[in-house]
Amino acid sequence: GDVGLGTGNIDFVGGVTVGGNVQEGFVLKATGDIEINGMISGAEVSGRNVYVKGGVQGMNRGAIRAEEDFQAAFVENADVEAGGNVNITDVAMHSTVRAGHILAVEGKRGLINGGFMAAGEEIRAKTIGNTMNVITKLTVGVNPMVQKKYQTVLKEYNEARKRLDQVTKMVNTLGKIDLSQMPPDKAERINALIRSQFPLAGVVERNERTLKELDAELQKMKKGKIRVKDTMYPGTRLSINAILKNVQVEESHCTQYVEDDFIKIGAY
Repeated sequence: GDVGLGTGNIDFVGGVTVGGNVQEGFVLKATGDIEINGMISGAEVSGRNVYVKGGVQGMNRGAIRAEEDFQAAFVENADVEAGGNVNITDVAMHSTVRAGHILAVEGKRGLINGGFMAAGEEIRAKTIGNTMNVITKLTVGVNPMVQKKYQTVLKEYNEARKRLDQVTKMVNTLGKIDLSQMPPDKAERINALIRSQFPLAGVVERNERTLKELDAELQKMKKGKIRVKDTMYPGTRLSINAILKNVQVEESHCTQYVEDDFIKIGAY
């Protein structure tokens, strides 16, 4: 049946098969694969691989997270992230979808319309955008999960670095004071401030090391492609290996890629 009022939220060590739907507001987590015979509606779902026979109606709430691959018939107003590949067999509309490797919207309509799509290696679809020139953003050439982690670590690094600088300045100023002449409670607060430098310095050093590793991983992915079998419409905005392009005219049956720092159009 459904994941809903009858089951409550599910957090399971292993795989989970859902005979019906995952209803709005509920949470389904598993360490193994998740197979859903119905739909996901405004819920949080996370597992190793996530397979949905129906589609995902995100309702601008909830999110889907797959450590490896994700597959569904359609996604609409949804937030989907997969460390491996994403395969959508009909349409992806007004959604945010990220794939570590390949994001494919093929079969039936094979339509990407609106929203933001990102993939480390390749995005492919039958049709991208529509005749109304809806804004559709596509990014390839950078693993979105690695990029997201880089931004998270960078934020933590900057905050720790700023705090460490503040503490160091305060300690340098307080170092001129004779603690033996101060009340014990104030002396202890100053000593605690001095001790706080060491864990902060550890966080800064660890984050610096992680940022270097992530940056090296990001530099490896420089061969992104966007392939459209039928038509890519104006209103589509491309970013391939950090090179930008706004599509001005309809482009059909082609592959977009970067060469000599320019986005070029080749055969499909």
